[in-house]
Amino acid sequence: MNGFTAFHERYARVVERLVRSPLVSVTHRASGAGVRGGAGADVVFAELAKDSDVHLDDAFRALYFAPAELHVAWRLTADTTTGGEFCLQNIARWSADGWGPDDWTLSGEESDRLGELSVIDYEPRSGSGSVTGISLDDGERPLSVGADAEIWYFDAGEHRLERLDVDYAGYLEGVLLTVGAHGWQYLFADVNLRREVNPHTVADLERMLGALPEILPGHDHEPLRRRFDARC
Repeated sequence: MNGFTAFHERYARVVERLVRSPLVSVTHRASGAGVRGGAGADVVFAELAKDSDVHLDDAFRALYFAPAELHVAWRLTADTTTGGEFCLQNIARWSADGWGPDDWTLSGEESDRLGELSVIDYEPRSGSGSVTGISLDDGERPLSVGADAEIWYFDAGEHRLERLDVDYAGYLEGVLLTVGAHGWQYLFADVNLRREVNPHTVADLERMLGALPEILPGHDHEPLRRRFDARC
């Protein structure tokens, strides 16, 4: 894995385990061509600061990956209606203007927030329309991996926009732990799963929390289970 960042190395190992698991059928796996001709974080960060006035602190460097996107979709072999997908976007695709979806059913404040987000993850093959975005700083100071960078999840099917109790580093960690199990973002949202979220989404998420320790043995999924229980 020569030339990979710390996150990209971990991602590659997790996906290989996913592919090898007999419990899972991977229906799509792709990495886009390297942005800026495969340029490293130094070049991408400098161009983002120059072109969009978005300044990222050094903590983002370990989280960088060179491909334009990291995209995986999969299903359980025993239940093909349950699975997951993620399509992580290279930092070079972030901009101050964002490129999030539009939803006229949201409140005015929520609609404005949605339009300002830069998409970091979405589900193009499932057709759900759901995205996760990051709220970028106004350029006055470097954006931190921590509290400065708000992470928001838009569930298009439910017309819900939720701020997640996680930073960018934590979001990527969640992707690795859940390999994009559909609806996993609700584990980090201030919601009551039984009363506020589609029952099918909740049932699938509960099923996935039972399957993930077998799909990715050796990973600690108990904190995710505690989050699920706390929201029920």
